[in-house]
Amino acid sequence: MPQTAFTRRTALRGLVIGAAAATAPAAINSASAVAASRRWLSGAGDDSSSNIAFGGFGTWRGEASTYARVWADATFPDMTNIWMMDSYRDAGWTGTLDIACGGPRDGQTWDSAAKGGMDGTWRSVCRTVRAKWGKLSGVHLSMAHELNGNWFPWSVDSSEITSFKRAWARWYAIVQDELVAEGTNVKVNLSLNCDTVGGLSLLKLLPDTDQFDLVGVDLYSMWPDLTTPSVWRATEDLRMKDGAPRGIEAWFDFARSIGKPLSFPEWGLNPQSQSDNPFYIQQMHRTFTAHAPADPHRPKKGQLAGEAYFNTWDQCRLFPSTNNPRAAAMYRSLKFGR
Repeated sequence: MPQTAFTRRTALRGLVIGAAAATAPAAINSASAVAASRRWLSGAGDDSSSNIAFGGFGTWRGEASTYARVWADATFPDMTNIWMMDSYRDAGWTGTLDIACGGPRDGQTWDSAAKGGMDGTWRSVCRTVRAKWGKLSGVHLSMAHELNGNWFPWSVDSSEITSFKRAWARWYAIVQDELVAEGTNVKVNLSLNCDTVGGLSLLKLLPDTDQFDLVGVDLYSMWPDLTTPSVWRATEDLRMKDGAPRGIEAWFDFARSIGKPLSFPEWGLNPQSQSDNPFYIQQMHRTFTAHAPADPHRPKKGQLAGEAYFNTWDQCRLFPSTNNPRAAAMYRSLKFGR
């Protein structure tokens, strides 16, 4: 790997195990000094968009939210109206919004989408984004988020890879035509789950790299719950059998290898059980700091393009009420975004 990546990784691991100061002080000091001068886009996804748009979450944590995820994917009307954008427009919010805008469902498939069946819906999505833009600094469009899982209608299985790639090419071309050509700061996000399931190969699934602008990964403290330094170290570089990334550092390496920045539109505590886990919060902050770009609006390959804490569901929520007081206190004690 490049020397700069090695230096960041060495410094970060030293922080995890609490011993690197004795083994590589120059590398740690150098990496820490660089990281201290950098910022990144940071915020949350919330089932009440007004918590983010009108500043409540930012006030609570002591840092304004500059990045957020919304979900417009439950029905075709949700996808085309994107009502969650209304709060951000009305608040005059100036951050970057990641929009999980769904995919083929309710009679549409990747095969029909490859033949143009989703074109009208996708053009409506783009026109709604343009109409409701407000004062946004940018938008990441995450069509068919977590498509490498098996729990959404748009999940891709191995028999659909060819159709998926053709459909994705149509989606990308529509975004370019409807939004990018009009001068809007829109990026197409290949938004994935940290695990690829169902015997699917992410490496075979990957669209042409000139048909997306960044990679996104949803990564939670689960399978296993990341509660200790030893578990963190054992999983951070973990890969699937085909070499596809699973652990957080493996995802940064993967993004760097294909020339793309990496976002975390969803990250949070274990959503499957109550796990008040301040260690995970701390390690995510340290990892984000280590991979922060020099310019938060222009991340380079393998750098952080934005992160949104999953501030929904009782198992994960930190604000305004929480079942995770220790994790919430840790989050507030850190400066997410710098």
